[in-house]
Amino acid sequence: MIAVMVRGEYVHATDLAFLEGERSGIDPVIDWPDEDLPSALARLEEMPVRRALAHSNDNRTDAARRLNVNRQLLYAKLKRYGIEVADEKNIEGGEGE
Repeated sequence: MIAVMVRGEYVHATDLAFLEGERSGIDPVIDWPDEDLPSALARLEEMPVRRALAHSNDNRTDAARRLNVNRQLLYAKLKRYGIEVADEKNIEGGEGE
């Protein structure tokens, strides 16, 4: 059984295009990566981390808040994915200034 929700009053043929994949046995809507599960999950996890940093101007505290994780976990993710962030102290004019 399939349920379809659409914006508007009527369901149109284009709203049901995803059903074509059921006949052919493949999913035409989603381009699934050809990789193992750990690699796919890591890639999927890295995307919101990078996005949160971009939206917070590389402020790690704000990025962690946006991701709803503690800073230590974010730091571990940054290290795991090799994401370098400018030192927050240096952004404000350097230490000792």
